[in-house]
Amino acid sequence: MRLIDDRTGGVVALHRTSSLEGERHSSQVISDANDVATFIEEPRIDSGMYTLEIAIPRGAFLPTKEHPTCLAFDLVIEYVSRTHGQNAEHDGMYEVLAVRPLSDRKLWKADSKIIDIDFDREFELDDLVGSLADRRYICALVNTADSSNIIHPVSAGKEGQTTLRLHFNFAADAHVPSDRRCYSLQCSTIKSKGSEFIRQAQGLYEFCFESDEAHEKRASARCNPHAMAHMNTDGSCVCADPYTGHDCQSCQEGFKAIQTRRDGGQGGQEDTECVIDVDHMSRAACNSHGRPRSGLGYTHVDDVKCECD
Repeated sequence: MRLIDDRTGGVVALHRTSSLEGERHSSQVISDANDVATFIEEPRIDSGMYTLEIAIPRGAFLPTKEHPTCLAFDLVIEYVSRTHGQNAEHDGMYEVLAVRPLSDRKLWKADSKIIDIDFDREFELDDLVGSLADRRYICALVNTADSSNIIHPVSAGKEGQTTLRLHFNFAADAHVPSDRRCYSLQCSTIKSKGSEFIRQAQGLYEFCFESDEAHEKRASARCNPHAMAHMNTDGSCVCADPYTGHDCQSCQEGFKAIQTRRDGGQGGQEDTECVIDVDHMSRAACNSHGRPRSGLGYTHVDDVKCECD
């Protein structure tokens, strides 16, 4: 991807690529090849007309089992106006250039999330905190309806020269009200350093949690309904034993798959139902905390008798 100045025909900037979730991949379907954000960042650009050229590999047009559409992507253009003068690099303030992702309206209260913040120049953590324990207070998610409801990251660290990476664990730290589920990302060094050294970017970076009803509806549409699954942040399904796989359509060792239809008829979507394999039973039949008793002629996992650890 490149940005071209229409007036001169010159290439202003080329693309950079980074994973939306850092180096953490919870599914084999998510990889550096298909879970990336490609972006152009040009700190100093003159007013005028520009052309954005996007080159897409031919293979990206081919539908797959996981991605049935031929091609889909979001295009976001963010402009940050700098009005603080020509000597900004000498005033001691760090400017937020970009937040990745810009927003997310499908967070789930039991998941984790990585948010990257790009500053306008290289920084050291000592510039933003008074002690190591203060790192998690540099940036936080603040409830848009109740500023006292704050979700702090479990950790914050430097990624590269100019990026601050925040790790959130909502299951441990989030107390999301049922009727006020949206948060804005806010950064400040008042609490971590005693003085302000961060100049906020214009605009609102909004992160919202799904309701239980919406989450269950989305999970039931994407995941195998037999698996009693919920959705992960990367769009994969978190399956109950003995189901496994990106959409819970596979079975763990000790179980065999039979195909069923959701509507019970001929034209419905097929799903996998994992039934116990009496010839290859495993500890998964006992919730991985025991061993199945042998020789009892089981036909269904609910019939298994276990010897608990």
